[in-house]
Amino acid sequence: MMKNGKLIGFLSFFLMIGVCFWACSESEREKPEHTHNWGAWTVTVPATCIDDGEETRVCALDASHIETRIFSSPNAHEWQWAAKISPTITADGEDAGVCTLNASHTTTRTAYAIGTIGLAYQLIDNNTAYSVSKGTVNSGEVFIPAFRLYNGEYLPVKEISKQAFFFSYYSMSGFTSISFAKNSQLTSIGSDAFYYARLTEITLPEGITSIGKSAFGYCVGLTQITLPDSLTSIGETAFFQCYSLTDITLPKGLTSVGSRAFDSCTSLTEITLPEGITSINGAFQYCTGLTEIILPEGITSIDYAFTGCTGLTQVTLPESITSINGAFQYCTGLTEIILPEGLTSIGQYAFMDCTGLTEITLPEGITTIGDYTFNGCTSLSEIILPEGITTIGDYTFYGCTSLSEIILPGSITSIGESTFYGCTGLTQIILPGSISFIGRSAFRDCTQLTKITILAVTPPLLQDIYGNKSIYVFQNTSPDLAIKVPAASYAAYIQADGWSDYWQRISGM
Repeated sequence: MMKNGKLIGFLSFFLMIGVCFWACSESEREKPEHTHNWGAWTVTVPATCIDDGEETRVCALDASHIETRIFSSPNAHEWQWAAKISPTITADGEDAGVCTLNASHTTTRTAYAIGTIGLAYQLIDNNTAYSVSKGTVNSGEVFIPAFRLYNGEYLPVKEISKQAFFFSYYSMSGFTSISFAKNSQLTSIGSDAFYYARLTEITLPEGITSIGKSAFGYCVGLTQITLPDSLTSIGETAFFQCYSLTDITLPKGLTSVGSRAFDSCTSLTEITLPEGITSINGAFQYCTGLTEIILPEGITSIDYAFTGCTGLTQVTLPESITSINGAFQYCTGLTEIILPEGLTSIGQYAFMDCTGLTEITLPEGITTIGDYTFNGCTSLSEIILPEGITTIGDYTFYGCTSLSEIILPGSITSIGESTFYGCTGLTQIILPGSISFIGRSAFRDCTQLTKITILAVTPPLLQDIYGNKSIYVFQNTSPDLAIKVPAASYAAYIQADGWSDYWQRISGM
């Protein structure tokens, strides 16, 4: 038994030793392999044209895993430049370069034209580019370069700054011409950049995408400007009162024309807007020489766009237009206009004082006619309002002295203040059963108006904009004016506020 016990103990001892050895070996095993998620290479020793460099990267899963590699950069020179052919104001030259690390390494580069002496430059875009302005230059010819040196390297001249070449109205100085390097890097022209400049013509280089507010305002001698195909935006009043500008071609990529951009360009005779334009707001106001306009399909609204264009005689609007607001006011030469079927809104002042307009047909989709829309259209003799219109605004037909007949649709519920004021040719009118409101002085001074037929069973309110009773609705109409109302409503009319003042003219039918 003793021998068996010793044997068992001996075996147990070796078993324990084996377990411990296994556990220790297991703990010292390597971690399981994984697919590395390497970060970017980081330069630890920069390379030059004569010495290799070193860079490392670290695994994002285990920062103890690092890779190192050697790289060369035979073009990593440290150049020292000297003029080989000196540039001039308008012509490029050439620089010769010798590497300070190895004099056997040489090269050349373009030494860009320096531009007109005296121009001022300002670093922009985190010191990666320049803007330019007139500096001490006040007259003569100006050449704007493509690049300018900064710490031995050429940076692009990308911007003509705000008021860069601005002159006051009273200045006797001015620039006779502005020209640009063939490889111009310009992308924008700032607001008021050439305000009052004495330019006669200018060609803007490719690459320019925007022209700022009033950039060429009051350039009264400017006769011609060539815009680049890269241009996408023209700011408001950009060419305001460029009286001598006779011709301009808008590039196909143009998508935005600012308010009053060509206001009072009185010598401009025709204009074609590119397909990318969807709206114009006052862009061609008072272009009195403008006789022809071509608007693209896709344009949806024109607000005050052609106000005062007295030379326009005929306009065809694209089917895409849905709203007009003040677009043709004071177009005294306009005799004919075709409105698209998709038009839903005619806003205020749309055709105000179009004294040559004799007739107009409104499309079926119109629901409202704004204030002053046909105010002062003294030649307008006939107009048919489509079903669907519910409101006629204030002063809409004010002073339409030739208007002898107007048919109101059954959908009309409201006639605004002074709507037919001074329509001296109007002899009779029928107000539909839907009418519920007639504004102050609506038929005032309609001196030939002898008959009004009202189909509304309930007397419409006769009020001013403050809700007060109006006694001026039919003031100074014909002494023979007869107001016909439904027989069953006769008593209601002669007792209603405002209507009771005309009880002697009211009769049932």
